[in-house]
Amino acid sequence: VQIYHHLILDGRAGAVLQRRVADVYGELVAGRRPGAVDYVPVDELAREETDYRDSARWQKDRDYWRGLLSDRPDPVRLAETLLPAPPAFLRESFELSAPLSDALRDRVRAAGVSVPNLVMAAVAIYIHRLTGKRDIMISAPLLGRTGRRVRNTPAMLANAMPMRFQLHSSENVADVLQQTKRQQNAALRHQQFSQDDLRDALSMGPQDDHLAPISVNSMPFDVAQRLGSCSSTTHNLSIGPVPDISFISYEDHPGMGIAFGVDANGQYYSRDALCRHAKRFERLLSSMASSPNAAVGSLDLLDADERDLVVEGFNAT
Repeated sequence: VQIYHHLILDGRAGAVLQRRVADVYGELVAGRRPGAVDYVPVDELAREETDYRDSARWQKDRDYWRGLLSDRPDPVRLAETLLPAPPAFLRESFELSAPLSDALRDRVRAAGVSVPNLVMAAVAIYIHRLTGKRDIMISAPLLGRTGRRVRNTPAMLANAMPMRFQLHSSENVADVLQQTKRQQNAALRHQQFSQDDLRDALSMGPQDDHLAPISVNSMPFDVAQRLGSCSSTTHNLSIGPVPDISFISYEDHPGMGIAFGVDANGQYYSRDALCRHAKRFERLLSSMASSPNAAVGSLDLLDADERDLVVEGFNAT
């Protein structure tokens, strides 16, 4: 079990260290001396951060995020009860079948987007369908890294920033995918601007709520490592506190199912409520795979019991 504080390492750093351990192990098993690695020293990372904050690029990033969020909507939650958030969380996991996963990969290739783009779009659609909100913000992680050397250095550089979506039930799924791609590409160009600086730029105080309590996280890191002649699989147990609910997808490979975890704040969600969200989200992904050009409002979310409640139960006046 590997446990580390988020002050020191982020998810990318964990994957880098994991890869390094596997490489060193393989070299030692083969009787070879492990080679050195070209990690960026911590003091150099600190200097780069200081230089960035004193640069025109920092101001440009600040202007971008302020322009995107100055007229932001109120935070959206899927929870029905709002109480002080404890550190505990619940998780519901599922894995899409290999044929369904491959169908989604086909949709991704045809649209010229990525699997993380598709997952983000699916979460935005899910929130829209459940709440009716058209102006939606979702928190998403950004690596906060530029350059190959920094990307492969274990450190705490990741950032979490809100992505903003404008959705309508008549909008095409393909259009939402393109909107997601534009949003994420723009965010990547401004990914070093910190969430703390953003809250300051928006004049938010400590008492203000989260900008986007609902989050999505795609883990595009290898989950399988070779340790000499042995294969291994990584199982993520926790990605930290969950303000409301978080949808997580894990690295997928052709011919294998895409794995998902749905984490929820244990004080806002019961196990049954979380299970229903996971089942609905899985059904939405299946609907997006089979109907890539469908309108957002026509995608299937309900199971038979929920549909009977809406169509028959609610109308039994």
